[in-house]
This record gives sequence, structure tokens and C-alpha cells, in this order.
Amino acid sequence: MKKMFFVCFMFFVAFFAFTEESWRIVEIVDEFKDPTGDIRLVDRVEGTFSNSATNGSKLTVLCLIDITDKEPDLYFRLIEYGSYDASTYNELVAYSIKDGAGNKHQYYWLSPKNSTKYFGTIDNTYSENITNKDFMLPIFSNGGIVQIVIVADNSSYNFKIDCTNFNKMLEEAKIKYKKK
Repeated sequence: MKKMFFVCFMFFVAFFAFTEESWRIVEIVDEFKDPTGDIRLVDRVEGTFSNSATNGSKLTVLCLIDITDKEPDLYFRLIEYGSYDASTYNELVAYSIKDGAGNKHQYYWLSPKNSTKYFGTIDNTYSENITNKDFMLPIFSNGGIVQIVIVADNSSYNFKIDCTNFNKMLEEAKIKYKKK
């Protein structure tokens, strides 16, 4: 009887662990835990990172999408060694992305010191006032598993994001924001 209970319990835990949706809608609070009215779509994934001190170490990535009255804004928080934010202060950050259909994309973030930031493509064309969201959101919207490799300051960050329910969650977040 105990074995049967244990097997049923493990099935229950496994079922809910693997059917959990990846993206979450989070209401932002201030330092007093009062709601600010701001909404964020968040996904937390694991990956690996390598630099001059380590190879293939555990990486935690928070994919953060701020929902505003304008276009959503997207950025990544890369967390090394369990609790330290990655320090990517280089002028050039390279993104290699494999979308859910297996297509590969490459983009560069160029930030000359004391100057405007530029986003560019592999053919070295750069544009002012284009941000991470302009390239990432359309790729996320296509769904599937998106693999991302970021290279900056002699460090590389490799992770996958499940975008299967991304469009549904983005729309829910926008609706929730408009109700505020």
C-alpha cells in the first residue's frame, strides 16, 4: 500500500512539475510592497556560462518583459555562480539565436563609450534607437524552444527559453496592464 501511495504521489508531483507554464505575469511592488501598477512578464530558465575562470558553470537567466502603454521592453538578467549578476561592460555584445523553427539569427549590441547604443546585424549594418525587443519579441512570438548564446567580455552565456505559450501570456499581461 505504501508503494502504491508513493508511486501515485510521484506521478502527481511529476505531472504538475512538467505541465507548469514557463512565463509568469508579475505585478511590480515598491520598497513598501505596495503595487506600482506596473506589470512584467517573467521567465526563469537555467543554462550554462563560461569565462576565463570557469567552463560550463550553472547560469540562471531571468527574461524580463516590461509591459507599458508603449511597446513591451525586453531584457535579460544573467546570474552567475547562483547569486552574482553577470558584468557585461564590453562595447560589443553578440547574440546568436536559434528560433523555434531552427532558423539562426545573429545580432550585435554596440555601445561606444559615452555614445548612443546601436543594434546591428551580421552584415554590419547598425541602427540607432533599436533595442533588444525589436529583434527578440518577433522570434519569441513564433513560439517553440528558442536557444540563445550571448558573448560579451570573453564570457559566453547559453540558455533556452520555451516560447510555446509566449503569445498567450503576452496578451494576458497587456490586458492586465490596461485594467490598471
